[in-house]
Amino acid sequence: MKLRHTAFVAVALACSTAAADAKELAFATFVSPTSTTVKEVLEPWIEWFNQNAGGNTTIKLYAGGTLGRSPAAQPKLLKDGVADLTIMVPSYYPGVYPDFDMFELPGLARSSAEASGAAWQLFQDGKIEGLDDFKVVSIYTSAPYAVHSTADVKTVDDLKGLKIRAAGPVQTAVLTSLGAVPQAMSPTEMAENINRGLLDGAVADWSVADSFKVMEVTDNHYNARLGVLPFVVAINKDVYEQLPPEAKKAIDESGERLVKLQGDSFAKFEAEAIARTEAEAGQTVVEPSDADIAEIRARTRPVRDEIVAKNGPDGLEAYEALLEKMRAN
Repeated sequence: MKLRHTAFVAVALACSTAAADAKELAFATFVSPTSTTVKEVLEPWIEWFNQNAGGNTTIKLYAGGTLGRSPAAQPKLLKDGVADLTIMVPSYYPGVYPDFDMFELPGLARSSAEASGAAWQLFQDGKIEGLDDFKVVSIYTSAPYAVHSTADVKTVDDLKGLKIRAAGPVQTAVLTSLGAVPQAMSPTEMAENINRGLLDGAVADWSVADSFKVMEVTDNHYNARLGVLPFVVAINKDVYEQLPPEAKKAIDESGERLVKLQGDSFAKFEAEAIARTEAEAGQTVVEPSDADIAEIRARTRPVRDEIVAKNGPDGLEAYEALLEKMRAN
């Protein structure tokens, strides 16, 4: 009886120790829980992580701003211990992460897959700096921007004078170079202001336009591919260092996995969204001609030159070389 009692106590202690060692990581994001990013990128990755992190470490997603609604405040959630992981948008911090500016230049990336692959490789190669406050899990990008508007936009000239929502200084400079009048505001305000007539449209990839209801209040979609928006998936450094080896290994292996999930899901979503929109009465999707794309690049050349003057040519040259290499393969 004594031996059985001792064995029972040992098992109970082992179980309680395992329970005490269990760690649930809080992943905060302002992105809608119904978005492509959540449903086809974050949730599949979290499921994979939970299965491969050794059993005692799991991630729980808090989407839609549950732990903090402001996109610009996401890094503070890590610093304050409100969240263990989050997604940050470098362009929301003007001047803080200049190495990301090049991604928002028009006429470069043609898809989220190639831009995301290039961005992650550039980070691994040391071409993207300034993220030392966090442990970077992955870097990926949106699909290329389109202009979603209530105005009839068939060429770049039709952007002249239109009030278009812009995010960050590079996008603002690009729109200004194209003759538009950029308006700064939160993504959550885009649809309401378009619906009220205070905006003519917004620059956004197809997923963001859908998630933030821009598609419901616009009927013209100029698919000009005006750059991409980078996202950084980050984990608090101290939290990462305290993880058991298997969980650390899963984090370390997550970069490429998230890039692949993002590229595949956004390519599928964009194709379906364009087809669905083209089939809907009253909706117009315009694919710019090669001449129009060339004109966009020419007009935004000063923005490119300013980025090169500020950051040097190495990062942009490496980015363009990676894009060309991906297309060749």
